[in-house]
Amino acid sequence: MDTTTYVDLQRAKSHRRELWAVNTIKHAAVHTMAHGKPCLSPLGIMEITQGFEEGLKEAKLKTFLEDILPMFEVVGFGVTEACLAGEIYATLEGKRQRIGVADTGIAATAILQGLTVVTSNRRHFQRIIDLGYALPLLNWREE
Repeated sequence: MDTTTYVDLQRAKSHRRELWAVNTIKHAAVHTMAHGKPCLSPLGIMEITQGFEEGLKEAKLKTFLEDILPMFEVVGFGVTEACLAGEIYATLEGKRQRIGVADTGIAATAILQGLTVVTSNRRHFQRIIDLGYALPLLNWREE
């Protein structure tokens, strides 16, 4: 899962984007019943925790680590994934199509481990597909 999908799950609480959250929760439940826990990259964890607001960081981190993270399978990110992510990042940088280090790492992990990226940010990941990489995408915001 990309960070945007995690954020959609969190929005179920605040109802700012209720339809996105409801659809995401439905898809997550179906996925979990069929395949087990959704996967989360260490880079996704980095992005999620980076977004915690000052003053709430400690409490949010505790909740995330104790209550939320156990609902996911954390996939490995090693040397091979890092090398592919660097290659993708450099190629996109050369084309002036930056998408961020974390997203290139998430994509590299999915490519090498045969996973599908669940994201509502198709535009960024489409740039990697356009480079010729096989990277299946799903958007759980959609019905």
